[in-house]
Amino acid sequence: MHDRRIRWNASRNCFERSGAAFPLIGFNAYWMGIHETFSYPTLEQTHEMFSLAAKLGATVIRSHTLGCSSGHANMLRPSIPRSKEALNECAWAPIDAAFKTAQETGVYIVANLTDSYAWYNGSYFHFCPEGVPKNSFWESRDARDAFKRYIYEYLNHVNPFTGMAIKDCPELALLELGNELGNFRPEATSVTTPTFEWLDEISKYIKSIAPDVLILNGTDECLGSDRSNDFALTAVDAHSVHFYEMDYKRLDNAIRGARKAGKGVIVGEYSSTFPESWYRALERRNIHGDMVWSFYPHELDGTRVPHDDGFTVWDDLQPDVDNSRRLRLFAAHVKRVRDNDCYMGSVSPASCINGCELS
Repeated sequence: MHDRRIRWNASRNCFERSGAAFPLIGFNAYWMGIHETFSYPTLEQTHEMFSLAAKLGATVIRSHTLGCSSGHANMLRPSIPRSKEALNECAWAPIDAAFKTAQETGVYIVANLTDSYAWYNGSYFHFCPEGVPKNSFWESRDARDAFKRYIYEYLNHVNPFTGMAIKDCPELALLELGNELGNFRPEATSVTTPTFEWLDEISKYIKSIAPDVLILNGTDECLGSDRSNDFALTAVDAHSVHFYEMDYKRLDNAIRGARKAGKGVIVGEYSSTFPESWYRALERRNIHGDMVWSFYPHELDGTRVPHDDGFTVWDDLQPDVDNSRRLRLFAAHVKRVRDNDCYMGSVSPASCINGCELS
């Protein structure tokens, strides 16, 4: 029987599917659990993203809100007030639909469990009991236990379309501990970073529930710091870094640290405005996947769902020079990765290393 589960092989330095090296390359579509308007995406919009990924040859879609969804009445964990932990059954529908569509298309999912920022999708603040400030989350036992209860419910949720619990769903390529957990952004209420002890306990807890689920560490900018000591985490399978500036030094530091620890490296976000040289630089490095930020869907009449954070990409033929360029560069990147067997770790051929300086 064909094994669809993605696995990490440290000795070969690559992700594998059915024993063959397998790159995790795709894009972000963060809204697939819930839109910024707090409305749920349509089934057609979900199908559009997975169909686009399959058409391009992408293997994965990263989506915050397929796991990180808290702090609003329409979210999976409404947390209003925060002392109430009951999940919103209505919010499961788009999540279930995404996993079902992943199964149908063969495109995998990277889901987040929480976020650092005061963004619409929620943050770890929503796991803090009344009276516990957000900056005490990492040390608060009550907050940690609340987060673990959410993880337990999330992983054991049975999808009515597939009949499978999320923990058993092979279409979940990576479960990310959280988005940019180690990024200091006071303007977005992120003023502390995770401790090693928190990362270690949470990642081991996930493995105790779901030993086959691969864990992605999302500390990003604090990766390798003394406080987080990420490369000593034994239950984590890969580390994620994000780039909105082409910082090759930070990328190479992440690659070296992860390789020494026997873990994978994923560039979980990067700007869609970057030039071709960025894509070429990724291709020649010994990483294991990347996901561009970010793709958006259309309405039923074909009009774009409006969005403008400076990085949005739509798959259409509208006379939009910037959008066409972004789509073309990404599509060409995916084709090169798949054609040249890039991101295959120690089994990568020399053809993958071409045309770029290391930094």
